[in-house]
Amino acid sequence: MSVEPENIITFNRTRPEVDQFRFCHAPFNNIYFGNRGYVMACCFNKLHVIGRYPQQSIAEIWEGAKADELRKAINDGDFSKGCTGCQALFEHQNFGGIPSKVYDHHTHTNSFPKRMEFELDNTCNLECVMCTGELSSSIRERRERKPPILSPYDDAFIQQLEQYIPFLETAQFLGGEPFLIPVYFGIWEKISALNPSVKISIQTNGTILNSRVKRLLDELQVSISISIDSLKRDTYKRIRVNGDLERVLENVAYFSDYVKRKQTSLSFSFCPLTENWTEIPDFVAFCNGQHASVFFNTVIYPAEFSLMNLSNEQLNEIIAFLQVAILPQSNAIEQQNYSRYQSLINEIKSYAQKSSAISEHSGGNLSLEEYLDKMREHIRNTSTENELTQQDQLRTVSANIHSILAFAEKDGLKDQAQIQITTINPDVLFQNLILMNDLERAYTLFKERILKVL
Repeated sequence: MSVEPENIITFNRTRPEVDQFRFCHAPFNNIYFGNRGYVMACCFNKLHVIGRYPQQSIAEIWEGAKADELRKAINDGDFSKGCTGCQALFEHQNFGGIPSKVYDHHTHTNSFPKRMEFELDNTCNLECVMCTGELSSSIRERRERKPPILSPYDDAFIQQLEQYIPFLETAQFLGGEPFLIPVYFGIWEKISALNPSVKISIQTNGTILNSRVKRLLDELQVSISISIDSLKRDTYKRIRVNGDLERVLENVAYFSDYVKRKQTSLSFSFCPLTENWTEIPDFVAFCNGQHASVFFNTVIYPAEFSLMNLSNEQLNEIIAFLQVAILPQSNAIEQQNYSRYQSLINEIKSYAQKSSAISEHSGGNLSLEEYLDKMREHIRNTSTENELTQQDQLRTVSANIHSILAFAEKDGLKDQAQIQITTINPDVLFQNLILMNDLERAYTLFKERILKVL
């Protein structure tokens, strides 16, 4: 599925001219290694798997048919091979937040990857409310009560990397929390020995900073991106469970000095949530003060924290609040952050338009059958999956809704639960119930946060 040509034109105005001959260069210059051994073209496309380690070597994956299939789709302007995240941002006109821009600025060849993204392990000390056990070992153990995810990446993987590291320009490390993942230290040591000029980016929660971390940072050229989501102690603690904002801000000061000394960059990631949207202008001002870029992540799950699930009235309140803020544009960083702020507003406006359309179409309270019909219609009009896959997904979601209602019936809350379910944006509920496989927990959250019953 392609996007409107005028959106591509507008998007290209935000990019270097040399990169505009295709909308994304990721399959041609990047490779992403995910936990469980799954390998994709980028960390934003988790649907089109191009290989799996250790069943295949890095060379077999990079040169394989699945990678070439995605390259052909990209060259044809086709988003259907798992690129639905970028497609949605195109449709929302959030051109400042489209991830494919990350893969600009690199040599356009697929002989060797110029970038590598590593998300090899989910070891993490935090239990953020918008996260899952796939990305946090603490959530998987304590919240989801599931066995640990075993990472297949070993010394043999690091040895295979040796032939690629000399050609690398950029390497990105994600988590979990990267500074708690042992295999990353082995990769960093190998980069230090073979190609210390590689531009490394590490996405951290900012809670870990010890002598080993400092030593490796000194040996490498590292840009630091820190996920925070709030500068207020109580809000931060509610969102980033187990985190200590004061300690993080102490570490931010160290990282800020480090990037100045190394002439690299500092950035911050912020998840706009129902809990923290009033802080967004102040957070941008904080980033400007740190001479740091800001990135806004789109949150779909859980539904109760997602701005996408708010009413048209609530979304218009947020838009009005954000539009009042006066943000400076006196230097390149401030201009970039202003652009991303405006792109976020555009995205929220698209939520409001969709919410208004759904509200007008519903004409009042819906029965569960009418609501499922509405979801079916929405998926049929927006999904890039084939019809059989859509039907399977809808059957799964329908079964999950009935399972949640069965839990509610045991508590005498079925009627109340059904009314509330049919007020949720069908797209948001669909995305949440595809992601959520622990339905008892889903019901517990639904009961506490939507039904307001403890």
